[in-house]
Amino acid sequence: MIIEAVDVVFRGSKGTNHFTIPFFILCLILVPLQCIAEEYIFRGLFMQTFGSWFKIPILAIILQAVIFAAVHGYNSLGIIAVFISGIVFGFFTWKTNGIEVSSAIHTANNLSICLFVMFGLHSTSSTLELNDTIISVVFEIILLIIMYYVGKKTDWFGEIK
Repeated sequence: MIIEAVDVVFRGSKGTNHFTIPFFILCLILVPLQCIAEEYIFRGLFMQTFGSWFKIPILAIILQAVIFAAVHGYNSLGIIAVFISGIVFGFFTWKTNGIEVSSAIHTANNLSICLFVMFGLHSTSSTLELNDTIISVVFEIILLIIMYYVGKKTDWFGEIK
């Protein structure tokens, strides 16, 4: 959501307002269900399966992220951004031993995009530009660092003894 807000501030709104109460309610119901379903499939089924085969967490994280990116219908720059998201989601799934954190991040990301499109602040496209991809990747890395720091400080990962 932060990345979308920064984009609107610097480049202005790019879409048309499509806000309706039914569409808003539909987004609030369907987006979390869709994100959680993707988390069960990619970080639950695929990542755990690959992890049990190879016993190397980073390999399981990368493989599920490749598949996650491949099933999204973006251009090559968009695939890179989705791949990085898959790495971040996979990392938090591995560190927390569950899909709750990755589901929350995924839902917040997709819901914010849905709301920005709904209010006409952003337009939808399967073709990302280079600057969109760079901004997305930088934001994902910053988010990873901040959440990892918070996770270490608050014992999300169950490592403090």
